[in-house]
Amino acid sequence: MKKFLTVLIPLLLVALAFAGCATDQDPATGEDVDNPVNEEPTENPDVTVDGINHIVFFESNIASLTPVDGAYSLADFVEATFNNTPSGEVTIAAADGYKATGTAEEVLALSVTLEGEDAPALTGEMSNPGLAVKNVLYIQFANEVIYFVESDFAFGEVVTNLGLDSSKIFTFAASDGFEWPAVDAEDVETAEVKCPATTGSSVNVFFYSMGDQGADLRDCVSVSIQ
Repeated sequence: MKKFLTVLIPLLLVALAFAGCATDQDPATGEDVDNPVNEEPTENPDVTVDGINHIVFFESNIASLTPVDGAYSLADFVEATFNNTPSGEVTIAAADGYKATGTAEEVLALSVTLEGEDAPALTGEMSNPGLAVKNVLYIQFANEVIYFVESDFAFGEVVTNLGLDSSKIFTFAASDGFEWPAVDAEDVETAEVKCPATTGSSVNVFFYSMGDQGADLRDCVSVSIQ
């Protein structure tokens, strides 16, 4: 008898262990339910885990694009300048603080005009009337941003407007491939962004850390953030 119990008890313990792993009980009904302990968590592809990591200056990136009726296709612009294909929700901010949201599909169907007192302005056939934004400041597609430079300002304004961390590594790139990594947070925030009306061509960024007395990074097309 003792030998029989010695064999039986371990078998019962193993059976109970398997039963506990396979099911659980719903406290409301008392019924057995599957225990999803091995299920992988689902991921939302539109969640920006690391925040904004790429900014492109609109005015410095349109030379290769052909405007139609004075307006530049956002789809063409994004294809030429972005690192990734946009998806999910897009935020459009105006200089006066107004913000509108739409899907990437809705926004990429539009164009940008730099003509008129309301420029930069979104144009085109809009399924979402709220996207008819004037004096656009920036357009954020998840981790990548189009920024408009219609006047001169310190890059610190970009940091504030986009909620960036100026202690990260900011690398400014020119159209010829030259890159300038900002020395520190102060160098990032005090960099002077100069608009085409000032430079006579495209966007320049002046760094006090460049050279002995500071210098311009000419034709700045983008900023990467790490």
